[in-house]
Amino acid sequence: VGASNKSTRSIAKSLKKYNCDTYVLHDADLAVSKSKYITEYTLMKASSDINVYKDEIIQEIKKHKINVVLPSTDIAIDVILRFRSEIEAHVKVIGLNVKETYKYAHNKYELVKLSEKIGLKVPSYIYVDKVDQVLPHLTFPVIVKPVSSAQIINGKYFGYKVILSKGKENLIDTLRELVPKTPVMIQEYIDGYGIGYNVYCTDGEVKSEFIHKRL
Repeated sequence: VGASNKSTRSIAKSLKKYNCDTYVLHDADLAVSKSKYITEYTLMKASSDINVYKDEIIQEIKKHKINVVLPSTDIAIDVILRFRSEIEAHVKVIGLNVKETYKYAHNKYELVKLSEKIGLKVPSYIYVDKVDQVLPHLTFPVIVKPVSSAQIINGKYFGYKVILSKGKENLIDTLRELVPKTPVMIQEYIDGYGIGYNVYCTDGEVKSEFIHKRL
């Protein structure tokens, strides 16, 4: 449930080695939908209602007699966590962290605070949760990062993206749009290239890890 061009293809390719069929349910038509490793790609209804989202998951489970569900986006994880008992009445759900761990994957502010606590270097930042919050002098550009990439509010789900703000007026407009819905972090901009670091752990023990340069 949920998809991205890179991760979904990798998951489907790995499962194909074990002769597993992969059915994908997502709310956007991505290039990965044409992958030879995917058995069927279903486009969800254009609705932000989490009850509609949940009902479509259960409908797909019944239609294809699915054995295992793997949520792979923030909103998919949030919805399945919200309706976990109802969905698990039909299928086994894998890939979900315990609540104490999930907050660090879901909330970037909590992750940054934890990183500081254990001595990791992080970009300087300001936490903003009020539109009229007084800000110190900033050197532009800055990164405006919602604390979560997805959020459920009053039964509706909303997705947010990281924004590069190049000036004060643009920053104010961005904060006026985002902060009434979600707190954000204003982070210093560090020039360079991005890297990704991925780990697979069981009970705190690292089983596998890899790092890559983002293109």
